[in-house]
Amino acid sequence: MRTLSCLLVIALLGATPALAVTYVIDPEGTGDFPTIQAAVDAAINGDVIELTDGTFAGDGNRDVDYLGKAIIIRSQSGQPEQSTIFCDGSETDPHRAFNFVSGEQATSVLSGVTVTGGWVDSPERGAGVRCDNSSSPRIESCIFTGNRGNAISCDGSQSLEISDCRFHQNESRLGGGIYCRSSTMFVDGCDFTENQAEQSGAGIYGFFATAEVSDCTFRQNSGNYGAAVGFNEFCQVSIADCLFVDNTSIACSAVALFLSCTGLIERCTFTGNVATSGSTLFSEKISNTTLRNCTFWNNSSPGGTILAGHQEVWLENCIIADDAVGAAVFSYYDYTELSCCDIHGNAGGDWVGHIADQYGVNGNICLDPLFCDPGNGDFTLDETSPCAPFSPPNTACDLIGAEGVGCGATAVEATTWGQLKAVFHR
Repeated sequence: MRTLSCLLVIALLGATPALAVTYVIDPEGTGDFPTIQAAVDAAINGDVIELTDGTFAGDGNRDVDYLGKAIIIRSQSGQPEQSTIFCDGSETDPHRAFNFVSGEQATSVLSGVTVTGGWVDSPERGAGVRCDNSSSPRIESCIFTGNRGNAISCDGSQSLEISDCRFHQNESRLGGGIYCRSSTMFVDGCDFTENQAEQSGAGIYGFFATAEVSDCTFRQNSGNYGAAVGFNEFCQVSIADCLFVDNTSIACSAVALFLSCTGLIERCTFTGNVATSGSTLFSEKISNTTLRNCTFWNNSSPGGTILAGHQEVWLENCIIADDAVGAAVFSYYDYTELSCCDIHGNAGGDWVGHIADQYGVNGNICLDPLFCDPGNGDFTLDETSPCAPFSPPNTACDLIGAEGVGCGATAVEATTWGQLKAVFHR
């Protein structure tokens, strides 16, 4: 009996999972393994691979494949500026940083590194990170800069999570920052600046996709239409608490929803966006869009700040004010419905065209919203604003616009992505 008990104990001990191991890798190859890939090859589920400060380059430190393993690759310092993956890709010698192509899930993590110099030989294939074959890793606190062919590409991902990342000066035909096809993704707390798309979605582009985008900044991105964000064909899109600043395009400078997309856009601010012949926000080809508690100020859109096409567009508790070019809303048909909206001072007209008969009903007004300091990015409201909650003449309407009452805060110069968020989110 005693022997049996000892054998049972030994068997149980043998069944105990091995403890997770942390491996340290340095650019010189003198760490626990010579390269990142060598560490991945040796790692088992639960292990952590930490990268020291420096620039990781060359074979084994690019085109790294997670091999389906539930492991973490992260910078040792936690500062993405300190640990860089330099892909050194080119048109004749394409390379990316990381591959998730074996069904990885959220337990496979990339954290706190910079990815630069990626180049892929075909568009929409992920010059920085590629996620295919139902892979849905978690990517957090990373910087993607100077990649050509999407910083991140996901195709068939079930639940891709991207948080607190910065996308700067990436280029592609579609989706300079993120390209998402037949996938579900969650993007939170990210910054997209100066990305380019030859066609659509310099920041984010989705095709047959479901996306939740929250607390992000899109600044100085450029593309043909949907310069900041573009979704096309049977997409389900939620965008909340985001800033769209100084994006430029031909047809649509900020957000485009095209061909049977459904969109909900809440508590977002749009300012300084320029479309040379189109609109700031575009909902077209049997796409349904709801805009709720959004603020549009000083955009330049000859085709209208909001261009509504062949299906319903609802504006609830929104402000469209002082846009430099174009009417507030251009609607092809009578499908656009507004309630508790303030449309005022737009160069091409306020309550005109198909929305003219909605002025003065359902809480719709045409009054100066009395922003605190819009020229310095402060879209909070003076306490006497007609857009303040339940204020005359709209005592039945709650807050109109993206920001509440709160003049008097000290302005912050919008020079960095963090400072820009602070300006708009006081």
